[in-house]
Amino acid sequence: MATLQMEVQQFLRLHDKFEKGIIKDIVRSKNRLINDAVESFKEGGGAIDWARVTTEHLASIKNILETAWAKIIPAFGKNAVDGYLESKSLTKQQDDDFFATLIRNYIAAEAGRSINIVATAQADVMRAIAIGVKEAEGIEQIAKRITGLKAGINPHRARVIARTEVHDAATFSALQSVKDEAQALGATVTKKWVPVLDARTRDDHRAMFSKKPIDVNDLFTVGGEKALRPGDPNLSAKQRVNCRCAVVFRDKEFDFFN
Repeated sequence: MATLQMEVQQFLRLHDKFEKGIIKDIVRSKNRLINDAVESFKEGGGAIDWARVTTEHLASIKNILETAWAKIIPAFGKNAVDGYLESKSLTKQQDDDFFATLIRNYIAAEAGRSINIVATAQADVMRAIAIGVKEAEGIEQIAKRITGLKAGINPHRARVIARTEVHDAATFSALQSVKDEAQALGATVTKKWVPVLDARTRDDHRAMFSKKPIDVNDLFTVGGEKALRPGDPNLSAKQRVNCRCAVVFRDKEFDFFN
């Protein structure tokens, strides 16, 4: 039977796989937005056609995320169900139709994520322009300043975006998949927030390791905030961004601390 830390390690392996898969795509897409913004800035004599630039970038980011989600949701859903069923010495192949529905529902609910990423990139460009105007720079100088933003879109910044997006979809799928399985079995399931115990883990999340499991439908309390799962969008950025914590499921009678 897998231990909690073994399950967390498997969660992290999957997480890293998908995270690495979209980092380069995010960097390329944001660089294209900057290039398009520079071109539009020059053509417009200092004014950017944001309707055109952001529409194209939004479509790109939306495609990156939705393509990733379509792979992440089945992978983490099956992983969570496998871990739960292994504790009961059971096995089952999750229905692909279930995941197809879960993917559609997640995409519909999280459409705003693409908009937020684009808005952040747009704000970066606007700040560069504002600084250039304040410094009394000409169009060519400001255009170079905007182009210089590409150097700031480094793998670390893209990794933060990728990690946060992967993590939310992963724990969403894990929770929904196990709840569906438990309902089919007529089981009463608990869930436990399991942090990665290393130097990078924030104190509020580290403290969750010693907390008792709760009913699968109840809310965790982490750092004074309420959440259904790690990465829950209802958490503040302080508790959500860059999180690597997993959520593990067992029947109510299971002793997590034995």
